[in-house]
Amino acid sequence: MRTPPSDYMLTHVVVDDATIAQDDPQAIIDPVWYSADFYESIEVLEETLAPFSWPQRLVWAVLWTSAEVCNGGLEQFFSNSTA
Repeated sequence: MRTPPSDYMLTHVVVDDATIAQDDPQAIIDPVWYSADFYESIEVLEETLAPFSWPQRLVWAVLWTSAEVCNGGLEQFFSNSTA
């Protein structure tokens, strides 16, 4: 699992009009980014993703895919240790 920044605190985020009005999409995805653990097994991944909404999971998946592809292309995405 990645280490969150020192000021990070896991919180319950309700995505409503007030959250959207803050114009801070990172506040919505950071809890997923720092909680998802895909290094152990698919079961652990599912367990760590369970608290999050389906849209949060989808955004996390897109961001992680982008990070991997930008780090080495599709080969990096499909063949590294987090495959």
